Amino acid sequence: MSHRPTRSWLALLVVFLAIPPWLVVQPSGAEATAGAQWPAVNESSGCGQLRTFPPLATRMGRLPRTETVGGPYGALFGRTIGEAEDSQVWWTVPMSGGRRIRVHQRALPAFERVSANLAAAAAEGKWYPISAVVGQSSRTVDAKLSMSYHAFGAAVDINPASNPYRSDNTLITNMPAWFVQAWRDAGFCWGGDWLDLKDTMHFSWKGPLPTPGYPALPDPYPVHSEPAPFTQPVAMPSPPFGPLDEFHRYLIGNASGRGAPDVVQLAQHDLGVIVNIAKASSDFAGCAVQRGFALDAQLDNRTMLLGDFTGTARSDLWEVDPSGTTAAVTIHSSRSEFLESQTLAAGFASQPDDLYLAGDVDDDGRDDLYVIRRGAVTSLEVWTAASGFGAPALNVVLPVATDTRLWQFVLGDRDIDGEPDLYGIDLSGPNAIISLFTRADGYAQVSETITAAASAATGGVLAITDQDGDGRDDLVVLNPAGNLQALLGNRPLTADTARWYRDPNWECDEDAEPFTYGGTFRDDDGSIFQPDIEWLAAAGFTNGCDWPYGDHYCPNQPVTRAEMATFLARALGLESIQGQGFLDVQNTAHAPNINAIANTGITLGCVPDGSRFCPEQPVTRAEMATFLARALGLESIAGQTFLDVGNTVHAPNINAIAAAGITLGCVPDGSLYCPQDSVARGQMAAFLHRALGIAP
Repeated sequence: MSHRPTRSWLALLVVFLAIPPWLVVQPSGAEATAGAQWPAVNESSGCGQLRTFPPLATRMGRLPRTETVGGPYGALFGRTIGEAEDSQVWWTVPMSGGRRIRVHQRALPAFERVSANLAAAAAEGKWYPISAVVGQSSRTVDAKLSMSYHAFGAAVDINPASNPYRSDNTLITNMPAWFVQAWRDAGFCWGGDWLDLKDTMHFSWKGPLPTPGYPALPDPYPVHSEPAPFTQPVAMPSPPFGPLDEFHRYLIGNASGRGAPDVVQLAQHDLGVIVNIAKASSDFAGCAVQRGFALDAQLDNRTMLLGDFTGTARSDLWEVDPSGTTAAVTIHSSRSEFLESQTLAAGFASQPDDLYLAGDVDDDGRDDLYVIRRGAVTSLEVWTAASGFGAPALNVVLPVATDTRLWQFVLGDRDIDGEPDLYGIDLSGPNAIISLFTRADGYAQVSETITAAASAATGGVLAITDQDGDGRDDLVVLNPAGNLQALLGNRPLTADTARWYRDPNWECDEDAEPFTYGGTFRDDDGSIFQPDIEWLAAAGFTNGCDWPYGDHYCPNQPVTRAEMATFLARALGLESIQGQGFLDVQNTAHAPNINAIANTGITLGCVPDGSRFCPEQPVTRAEMATFLARALGLESIAGQTFLDVGNTVHAPNINAIAAAGITLGCVPDGSLYCPQDSVARGQMAAFLHRALGIAP
């Protein structure tokens, strides 16, 4: 294996697979995305980094040697099951009495580290007897198309009888903590750490980067397809975002951890940027859009990229701000669904025509920042993540004789040596003319000139990525109409090029919400309370139930007493009051409003001595009547308007809101009020809509 001096493929499910995307005719706001990275292979987000996904097989159960291993896993373990099987070596299992299993040669350094860790434990008198062990097995996960980690020789099952698989997420194991830790410290994910299931017999390798002392990252396995220009079109489903517009940015890459070309839409929000991910594995369906939120991010005059800054096997969202004396790069972490961030002062000043890309030039598992200085003279600078983008690793003048300000650039791996190559795309003519600068040549010469199909130059967003999973770069085009098409960089191996990441049996859940919706909220379409909810939103009395997105109202969810306080405080224009008036009200978003309604006498608390408010307790219809009657200054009315309302403390107020027309009861004939029922948020919208027609 040759040494890889550059690049990182942590892409597997990490960086938007292999080759970054870039836009073409820059429809308002389309930007380049992150570069390719070395595959990370992690089975669960409970194991210290976000989950990644192995490719899908063509059948369930036992896999033949001819079965193709698509995408980044093929680069790491072998392009076919046969290649993965031929790459197995023997490993003697510690504490097993000499049992041997077959494991992948690229995972062997991690297994050997387990041996060393357990040998150290044995020297301290610690011992866990292993009586049953299973290693390599060419199969899928039970009753699924997903390839098992056992198929690659990257997993082992130990003592299954006493360490069972539990779909109910119950942890049952007799493994000592020190034994499990010996595997974790060697770069393995333990099934007992899985979040939704428990498989305590199971340990699976997380890849080269999480393995301490792993030697130089290996080259990708050779591909089986022949190279070709980007001319053969492959139809793809279109994402649900519609035509590209000036209000959004669009990126393409491995955003969901499958290794496939997902489409990302960035939408500006008052508090930051909403990240909508249309997953290729779900046919880009609107019902399966994955979301995140980049708090405080701004799209105006910024470049947005996808890259793995933290080395955690998933792309972060990078925001490059060129406005200062030197550029600033804010990393919005994918581990927090982009909510958490850090801002780094880069060591360079931006120029108006600069283009930014993300890729690992120094093989440390973290993407570095590529800066393309476009103009009459075009140069490339690379600033390392290890230095916080403060130190350059490379500065070279590209051998381009023409002005490149109409060009776009993107990182890929055309020569499949595991190092980032640079594509320069001239979009000035009817076809896209691509100049390739390889890392192997130090980017010092044009290694290949490629003429892409005319459709690549029609505008929109372009990306270099491995659409068909064979390991070669393909060109994916998101045109201005919002439609996707792939142009293969190879002769296809199969008719269904998306087979390795798309389950043919996948379909939307019946109850899944569509991506597009009418009105303010996406979850109230068809509700009898939708007009009341829209009125509540238009009046500014609600921000929804899903901070920070604000596009769900949760009409069927019970209203808590804390939420009721905020509804009333906003509706009545009460001034919020800081502090803690009740013993059980902490300094939360609702606390100032709870204090405000207490200060005006709308609430007296939930216990006789008035010391507590019970903020998380659902509001009953009886309590709601009293809240509204006090808030509106309605005169209490004695008697019995409803058959199920006795002589309780709330009865006069229930009668009062009935007389005011705020409630008609809970049954069609108006005979019952259902005082002990909780109030749903949709019902609360109707109550407030009616109530606020009465002057307080």
